[in-house]
Amino acid sequence: MSDTLRTASVNAAAPRPARGLWSAPVLTLTALAFVVSTTEFMAVGVVPQITDDLRVSTGAAGLVSSLYATGVAVTTLPVAMTVMRHRPRVLLPAGLGLFVVAHAVMALAPTLPVLIAGRVLASTVHSLALGCALSAASAVVAPQRQGAAVGMVLGGLSGAMFLGAPLGTALGDLVGWRVSFALEGAAALLVLLAILRTLPDLPGQGVTDRRALGVLGRPRVLGPLVVTFTIMMANSVPFTYLGSYLTDVTGVGADGVAAGLAVFGVAAFAGNAAGGLVADRAPRRGAVAGATLMGVAVALFGIAGAHPWSAYVLIAFWAFGLQSIVPIVTHQAVAAGGGLAAVVGPGTANAGIAVGGLAGSAVVGLAGLRTTPWVAAVVALLLAAAMSLAALWSRTDRTGTASSG
Repeated sequence: MSDTLRTASVNAAAPRPARGLWSAPVLTLTALAFVVSTTEFMAVGVVPQITDDLRVSTGAAGLVSSLYATGVAVTTLPVAMTVMRHRPRVLLPAGLGLFVVAHAVMALAPTLPVLIAGRVLASTVHSLALGCALSAASAVVAPQRQGAAVGMVLGGLSGAMFLGAPLGTALGDLVGWRVSFALEGAAALLVLLAILRTLPDLPGQGVTDRRALGVLGRPRVLGPLVVTFTIMMANSVPFTYLGSYLTDVTGVGADGVAAGLAVFGVAAFAGNAAGGLVADRAPRRGAVAGATLMGVAVALFGIAGAHPWSAYVLIAFWAFGLQSIVPIVTHQAVAAGGGLAAVVGPGTANAGIAVGGLAGSAVVGLAGLRTTPWVAAVVALLLAAAMSLAALWSRTDRTGTASSG
């Protein structure tokens, strides 16, 4: 009897075997990020259909997109506190079930307020889903592969930019926006079933609320979150109006705008993959390089963006630099702050997107469309300089401590 109990105790205490980067749990979590992020991005492409079908103004229909980001930002912290208490294997199916219900509401919405209510309901799941996915992906792989796992899950988000959103828009043109939202709900249901089948039963975060909130004040957590907010805010100023810029300044038609957005998405996907590799090896240099590349590319876009081919090339460098930073700072925050930081990260990014969109609107109104790239370039380059100084300060501080010791 004692031998049996001793064996059970050893098995319970044994560390969970690490999964590979291409294992079923990590791939399922990547699919989760793709599906959830597609919901956010695809709404932009179906706004004209919603305008016609529900007989509302374009500005009112645009709330379907902007209020989603606002909902993510507002609900992030309450959702994060929930993540601290429960296991991902419980939270993710529950959240995705709510996500499916929200899409049913969207697909059947008789009025714009009901449609917006469905969107806001789905937005409450956004941070939960991405945060749990990032945290769980880090937990199931070996420590030296955690940055790559975070990058892979974030690749689902980048994939939604260049594949999920255009696919949802194309389906909207083909079968209507209601069917697009219904199919998105069906995809979420499939991911829910895959999670139940593949995700191991990882523990929840057994931390009290006060201690959990204190995690966000740690420099190793707060710093990456500040970088996330700043770079997404900077990007949102010109990106919100990229279609208008390509039309009015570059002089391309609808196909040219679609091509520009596709270039942005593909380059962002490649940048995300590169950032995932650097996150485990040289995170500080990688983040500084990404912000510098974005700043220079956006500045050159402001100079040469009137010519289609140079505009597309610079958009590619811009997107690559931007998205290479995201897996680096996300991995840093998750490594230092656990599940809470994983959930707060997407909310912080959406807060940056919302603030950048508002700032971009003000910039366009006061100084014109051509000014938006310059605002982003200045912010990105200042951020790169600040990160360089922080890294230098940290290195000097460590050297001084070692000398005094």
